[in-house]
Amino acid sequence: MSPTIAVDLPAADVASPYAQTLLDACTLGTQSLARCVAAQESADDDQGFAVAIVSWNGPARMGAHVEVGLRAGVGQRWRARDLEFSVADPEIERWRTVGFAIATIAGDLVDHERDESRREPTLPAPAAEHASSETPPAADSRDSSTRAWLDALFSVEAAAGSPPAFGGEMRFAQSLRPESVFVTAAAACTVRRFDPDRLSIVRLGISTGLGLVALRLGDRLRFTVRAGAALQLVQVTGTDALTGTSAQVGRWIVGLEEGLDGAWMASQRVGFVAGVQAGEATGAVDIRGRGQLLARLPAVGWVAQGGVRIAFP
Repeated sequence: MSPTIAVDLPAADVASPYAQTLLDACTLGTQSLARCVAAQESADDDQGFAVAIVSWNGPARMGAHVEVGLRAGVGQRWRARDLEFSVADPEIERWRTVGFAIATIAGDLVDHERDESRREPTLPAPAAEHASSETPPAADSRDSSTRAWLDALFSVEAAAGSPPAFGGEMRFAQSLRPESVFVTAAAACTVRRFDPDRLSIVRLGISTGLGLVALRLGDRLRFTVRAGAALQLVQVTGTDALTGTSAQVGRWIVGLEEGLDGAWMASQRVGFVAGVQAGEATGAVDIRGRGQLLARLPAVGWVAQGGVRIAFP
């Protein structure tokens, strides 16, 4: 029977669905040399050689304090480690990281004992040999700077005196350091039709800029603001009602974009996002035919967006 590490969790955490995730990660971290079990299960287990005490820093679980001690027969040392997490880390990953940390600390203690002469084993009260805010084990560490997401959005743009424009946008974002700052790039297309098919306006655009996580509510909901530069190609296609002749013209427009988005993650990888976006061009665009003003694209416009977000580690 393989030796065990008894993991003592707070009473409220024993029934958590993530408790077994912590134990499995701990066992995996020992490379199958030991088996991690809940302290209640190991009370009568003579094969136990280490005990781990886990305490979370508040109900949000933004940090954890882990103490590991060797039982009699192996040595008399305790070691502690403080772990800190990001709000971007899913809760299940925090539990898994704590499990790997227990395995790592226990392995360090055993290796240290092998390098020293054996002592008469006793089990003292936990002593504070802290390694403050150490990085979780590499096998499960999650670097928030590598987090990214892709938004697939449906767009509706309204303009006074014109029918709405419908389209879509693909927007990619990559977190920086600090993780609340990110870069973003997008490609978009909208179509506006008049009367009903005599005139159509297609706007193809690309944009890039910076964003900021303005507010986080728990692990799933967050609000971001962003701003950047945009380049658009406006293509106008019109058909003469009398002759049936069609013509097409295009024009490049440079401007700025600002957006406010809210995202709710239904799972670790997939969520939903909605927001509003403002755009400012260097000037309004007038569309004329036969000397008449057919349509006008204002210099300032608003777009409502909604769609799906896919997150990447």
